Amino acid sequence: MSVQLGSKFFDGMLGPGPELARVKPIIYVRPGITHVGARVQPGFGVESEITLVRTLAEASRISEQLGYRAILGTVVAFIDGTINYATTYSFNFIVLDVMIAESRRVHKAVGIDPGGTAFDLAPAGRIVSKWRLISIPSA
Repeated sequence: MSVQLGSKFFDGMLGPGPELARVKPIIYVRPGITHVGARVQPGFGVESEITLVRTLAEASRISEQLGYRAILGTVVAFIDGTINYATTYSFNFIVLDVMIAESRRVHKAVGIDPGGTAFDLAPAGRIVSKWRLISIPSA
């Protein structure tokens, strides 16, 4: 299942998706009164780490990695397959950091890219990247 983080596309995600912000309820109790009141504070960001995989032409592997650094510190949308976190859950993400866990040349790669187009690459490149994100309410 394809994943989109901002303007970057990936073949898939290893492990769970990013965590959403948590809301904080505040409970009001008055001695001698049987009723309880509650107020929900807006969600606060939760930091999470996700691992994304990208397969592409070997010639563009290094430039793709450098492009990952360009979105550090920016607010990005996260789309996992058909689930857009901004429209479904009303959350976007700030990219805190990216680490390249694996970047290597592979002899051949055959599959379907995130855009739905079949590919048959020889040689191919494979990038496994770990992203630190923090969720924020979308405007």
